[in-house]
Amino acid sequence: MDTIFLARQPIYNRELEVVAYELLYRAGARDRADVVDGDQATGQLLVNTFTDFGLERLVGDVPAFINLTRPYLIGELELPIPPDQVALEVLEDVALDDEQVLAGLRSLSDRGYVIVLDDFDYQPENEPALACADLVKLEVNDTSTEALTRVVRRLREFDLQLLAEKVETDRQFQLCLDLGFDFFQGYYFSRPNLVSGQRHASSKVGLLPLLAKLNDPDADLQELERLIARDQVLVYRLLRCANSAAVSRGPIESLHNALLLLGTRTVRTWIILITLSAVEDKPPELCRIALARARMCELLARESGIANPEACFTAGLLSLLDTLMNQPMAELVQALPLTQAIERALLNREGAIGALLQRVCDYEQGHWQALETDDADGRRYPGAYLEALQWADRIMDVVTQTRDPEALTTVRSRSD
Repeated sequence: MDTIFLARQPIYNRELEVVAYELLYRAGARDRADVVDGDQATGQLLVNTFTDFGLERLVGDVPAFINLTRPYLIGELELPIPPDQVALEVLEDVALDDEQVLAGLRSLSDRGYVIVLDDFDYQPENEPALACADLVKLEVNDTSTEALTRVVRRLREFDLQLLAEKVETDRQFQLCLDLGFDFFQGYYFSRPNLVSGQRHASSKVGLLPLLAKLNDPDADLQELERLIARDQVLVYRLLRCANSAAVSRGPIESLHNALLLLGTRTVRTWIILITLSAVEDKPPELCRIALARARMCELLARESGIANPEACFTAGLLSLLDTLMNQPMAELVQALPLTQAIERALLNREGAIGALLQRVCDYEQGHWQALETDDADGRRYPGAYLEALQWADRIMDVVTQTRDPEALTTVRSRSD
């Protein structure tokens, strides 16, 4: 079992009642974030919160504020949590005049998420983002009274609430009360509280075939339930997620009901995160290659009109299974619930899926002569390959920490 950490800092109303907690990524036992990659930190925080600690243990029945990076906001990375009992913080380094970001904010708001603009710096070009926001956080510690008053007066023209963050003195608190702030956060009230727990390891042998079945459009709920039930740690983590107050208003005691509640898409997202975290005795680059192959196979299948792009994704994902598991592919395939088309593709590169997988591997490995006879698809390879690599990088950055945080230069460290 691994020790995991995160921090939480209370948010107060004008009567100094705790009305929410901000959850903060922590790489270790020190009270600082040591964030090298924001996407990775957000992914780890989501997994730790919803599948290891449990949201209720961390925040009770009040909302949790969770920091999101741009890929989560625009949908490049899946956000596997429902809108109940969470507020999504848009970090200050996200460009609010970005059209993709604005479209993402509108979509998240329409789906019922509370949108929070963190460490907001008022600029006229950022006004469209204010129309999507429910709450704006303003830093008060390093802001003059005149500047703070001016910004508050301008923001009151919008239908939103204000939170004063980095409040460190009684004078600052009284000023913010007088200016009409709705909520307060900072060292004057409470420092972030470090929380630790234990993570149970799931079986990597069982997770990859399960991920394959999740990518099978013909898979039914009973098949998924049977596969998940083989890994009791995974059952535990999914039940923790399903029983989160943010997901369910009543107790979910069975795996069957948890799958019904979460849905296949959400379960698939969680299992991708858990699967890659479980492969600890192999170089992370193997997982990155498998993900990139899967994504490139899927992209080319869609562009070429090959039936069932999801099966192509599965074949690419499992194409390094023998290396990851230290077993012959023939033995692994025999034990997996795969279609005959995927089996033929993995074992002999046969059929439409197998031929596509072979071309993807040839391109990846620089076997250009093998691709010369396929000029039509060849024009699609560079773009699909780059997009697949970027997608794989984002997934891997979310779920892996390939270097010791102690030895890294902190790019961005939030202390409150």
